[in-house]
Amino acid sequence: RNQKVFIGNVSSAGSAVRIGVPQGSILGPFLFLVYINDLPYMVDNMADVVLFADDTSIIFKLNRRDENL
Repeated sequence: RNQKVFIGNVSSAGSAVRIGVPQGSILGPFLFLVYINDLPYMVDNMADVVLFADDTSIIFKLNRRDENL
């Protein structure tokens, strides 16, 4: 699979997509869930992970201003 970004009539150079789940397939939603399901266990106590359907949010709590991303 390849991807490009189009803005108006201008496009970026193509780039090969080597990871991820293809969109538009029958198995796509199921494979996405399998792919993303372990994410909450991987971040452990560093952040909260909210998974709902195909939306994912990772929430970090920072204690000091200089820790901002």
